[in-house]
Amino acid sequence: MISAPATRWTPASRSLRDDYTLAAEPVFTADPMNITLVVETGDSHISVLDGDTFAVLDRSEAPFAVHGGPKFSSDGRYVFVMSPDGWLQKYDIWSLHEVGRMRAGLNSRNIALSSGGRWLALANYLPMTLTILSTADLGVAIVFDVTDRKGKPSRVSAVYQAPQRGTFVLALKDVPEIWEVAFTEDGGPYSEGLVHSNEYGMEEALGVERGLFARRRIQISAPLDDFFFSHDYRELVGAKSEGEAGVVVNLEVGREIATLPLPGMPHLGLGISCLRDGHRVVAIPNLNEGRISVIDMQDWSLIKVIETSGPGFFLRSHLGRGPLGPGPDPAGRGKGLTGQVRQALRSSDTPAPEQAALPHGGRGRTASRKARREGSAPPHRGGRALRIRLQSGLEMPEIMESFCVFISIDV
Repeated sequence: MISAPATRWTPASRSLRDDYTLAAEPVFTADPMNITLVVETGDSHISVLDGDTFAVLDRSEAPFAVHGGPKFSSDGRYVFVMSPDGWLQKYDIWSLHEVGRMRAGLNSRNIALSSGGRWLALANYLPMTLTILSTADLGVAIVFDVTDRKGKPSRVSAVYQAPQRGTFVLALKDVPEIWEVAFTEDGGPYSEGLVHSNEYGMEEALGVERGLFARRRIQISAPLDDFFFSHDYRELVGAKSEGEAGVVVNLEVGREIATLPLPGMPHLGLGISCLRDGHRVVAIPNLNEGRISVIDMQDWSLIKVIETSGPGFFLRSHLGRGPLGPGPDPAGRGKGLTGQVRQALRSSDTPAPEQAALPHGGRGRTASRKARREGSAPPHRGGRALRIRLQSGLEMPEIMESFCVFISIDV
């Protein structure tokens, strides 16, 4: 029997809405920089709420089973959401209307938006590709078949934006490499082979890539599933797919520089950092074990392991007694996450006031910027958002076992 050759799946099914009209200004009276998005897991809808009153401005259909992780344009106007089956949706918050959709994968992991807002990268398990789209019209800019130097294919665990480096950084599931892909015109030069000289104008190397979408490979000892970046994006901390250790990779020199004791399943992508005694530290939750690991980012030593009542998914910080914020105070003021622990177990049958006020159950992200505008919270980088958990109208097993841990640090 002769079988037909396998065909490579390519991004398809792009559709822009005919009924979409670009509004010159927001069509609502609420503060456009204080908007909350509620991503519903149950029936695939997204609600747009006034961040001050939680009044529903719009509720529209989203791609199937969107689980959060929206990415906002730098002006806060557009938001991009992705579904696990590879659909990407562009939504105009000012117009309260969907702009269009594009299917860029079959089994997708996450998305990252370039710092200039021009390009959006989508990481795929199936096909084993990285797809980069134009945010203007959702057109395909380039598709990378992800393989190592010897041609072994790999799934992409995640893609991240490194704004100071002008690159997307990829975590690869099946091969011991990290990829950087430039999203600026002056990317590179990156060499795929031996390098004799990198002096400007006299580069002597094999397989050099430069310019927009130039790719760099960084060899590591084992595949890394998840990343946490230092504030200057010079180092990343990665969790090994197998084993009891994490790895620190210096992106400037392109090699591992330290190993960390991180047993279980640390969730590096949702760790958080702050300053403590002049040292920046990072606190990392664990998906399998009730522990928070606190690491000194100067010498990469383990400061403390904080035992909790159960596994944790993410950490968030706040500034002193002020409102919650998406990250640590860049100047190191106020309180952060490490030190002495207070645990508050909250019953799931007593929703918090802000949860009870919201009409649709599910998980959500908030893009509240009012506090940042008033100077009480640090600025977002690339429109990152806070996650809010809603309990109204849902039967979710994980909520029955939810808990909060408050950790203080004196700086």
